[in-house]
Amino acid sequence: MTEEYISEWSKIPVPLQHQFFKHAQEEAERLRERILKFLKKLNRLKRELEFKKIVEGEDWRDLRIAVIDGSFPPLAERVGVRMGIFCAGYFIFEGNKLIPRDRGGAGYRSGIIAKTQIGEPWKTGKIVELLCTKLEREIALYCLEEKGVDYVLIDGPFFGFQARCQLIREDKIDLPGYTYGSDLVDEVRDLSIELMRTRRVIAVIKRVRTMAFDGYILYKTGNEEECFNENDRAILTWIMPEKSYFAYRWLFGDTGVYQYYSNLRGVYHMYVKYHGQPGSMNEVLKICRNVTNTRIYNNLNCDPNIVLEATRYYVRCLSSMPPFCIEIHKDVDISPILEYFIAFYNPATGLPFPIDLIDQEISLPRGMVREFVEEVEARLLRFKDLKSPSISQYFACIGIQKEE
Repeated sequence: MTEEYISEWSKIPVPLQHQFFKHAQEEAERLRERILKFLKKLNRLKRELEFKKIVEGEDWRDLRIAVIDGSFPPLAERVGVRMGIFCAGYFIFEGNKLIPRDRGGAGYRSGIIAKTQIGEPWKTGKIVELLCTKLEREIALYCLEEKGVDYVLIDGPFFGFQARCQLIREDKIDLPGYTYGSDLVDEVRDLSIELMRTRRVIAVIKRVRTMAFDGYILYKTGNEEECFNENDRAILTWIMPEKSYFAYRWLFGDTGVYQYYSNLRGVYHMYVKYHGQPGSMNEVLKICRNVTNTRIYNNLNCDPNIVLEATRYYVRCLSSMPPFCIEIHKDVDISPILEYFIAFYNPATGLPFPIDLIDQEISLPRGMVREFVEEVEARLLRFKDLKSPSISQYFACIGIQKEE
């Protein structure tokens, strides 16, 4: 005999039930109005966007593609040090066939960083991120130069590492080959520029934070009420057709302009806070250009126009999955790689299958750092020139058994 389901609603006093029914009706009405406004905004924006159909074919089967990804779990603070580990790897596909590792179709590299437990942990974490990105860039160049690939797919934007780099540029990091943070940042920057300018590397961006559409709407209307408060990928999920692609340059007229519009709302808020409502949105956009370019220069110490050589597209393989974003040099004909994307994707995510595969393979578990540190501790005990009492006293001083 099955147990009869009793609604949680019926368990509360009747007067409260009636009150919550009223609240539910009011909330449904508010949501209805919000959804209707949202759909009207979508229809207005959709009329201004151009989507192009991806032409299907069979040439993609002849492409030799390398895919690169890296991973770095959170830091651990034990054995008297702040420890970070990182790794990167590659797979090579011919068409949709993965080349076996024993035929050179896969490879892995790794590294660690051990710093004293002083200073801000996030800065050590930033250094680990940069070291991992550097490893990814070096592997990508290796695949281009030594593995005879047509294209390389990397996970994340070419310059996605730039955030907060200016805050570590002057820090002394004392790593092999790098005295200051700027030495490491500049090398990762140069490797990223080199990759982008090969015109054979495509950055696949799974987590999109750009809000260029909202910036564009604010610029045109001067009214924040008309904005979506959503990132661009979320908006395109509603309106982008299956097996199509979209480029920011079709809307904005140039490759890197989307970055200015993406930052426009934040700059607008600061302008209103200190100066009141602007007389013209052109004034705010001009300030936004300066803010964006200054930020790029302060983080990367290079001409912002170099970073703006990268252009972005959105690609949608399936109507049931959101589009994904790609970044590539502005002068590249992307037709061959688009054909590859819509022929060889993961139906569970809508992403290129190689990207999902390398992400699953290379991701280091969160607990890996802890187990790595435990391995260091165990090997430390094997050294004959370290007496057990000395190690015990050292461990006691630094709280070796305490978990972070």
